[in-house]
Amino acid sequence: MSVTSCNTGPKWEDLSSIKSGGTESIGTVLQVFQTRENHPHTNNTMKFFIAFVALFYVAFAASPSGHQDFVPIVSQDSSIEPDGSYHYNFETADGTKAEQAGTLKVFDKEHAGQAVNGRVSYQGDDGKTYTLTYTADENGFQPQGDHIPVAPPVPEPILRALQYIAQHPSKEQF
Repeated sequence: MSVTSCNTGPKWEDLSSIKSGGTESIGTVLQVFQTRENHPHTNNTMKFFIAFVALFYVAFAASPSGHQDFVPIVSQDSSIEPDGSYHYNFETADGTKAEQAGTLKVFDKEHAGQAVNGRVSYQGDDGKTYTLTYTADENGFQPQGDHIPVAPPVPEPILRALQYIAQHPSKEQF
């Protein structure tokens, strides 16, 4: 087994001669960097260092900026019962409030799950207080609130067509 020496070219310690100045010190620096540039361990280290700096930069850039203020919680309560039911509520100093309660529910012989009711209110950027009440159960998530868009009514001709289809099922089986 042969061992390849990694000690070719000038050492980092050779940079101490730079203090004296002159063109030979610049040549020494260039020679050190050129030698280290082709060294396999240095390339891996540099790649790791560059990746680490890039990751650090991304993490730093993704962190919340300083203009967001911390909003303390002024009240909080929660409870989990042995039967699987629970409730929680909290309020923050900016007026945001949330409450939720859930129970275990058997929907049919094969399906069981949580039935949840809740309410959230917060102040929007426009200064208005928005309130959302919701239910989540075997019928899915059902939000309600004045700020939630409502679909327009179904036009009368479409309603008549749907009634006709329901009353006259197709004789073809797919």
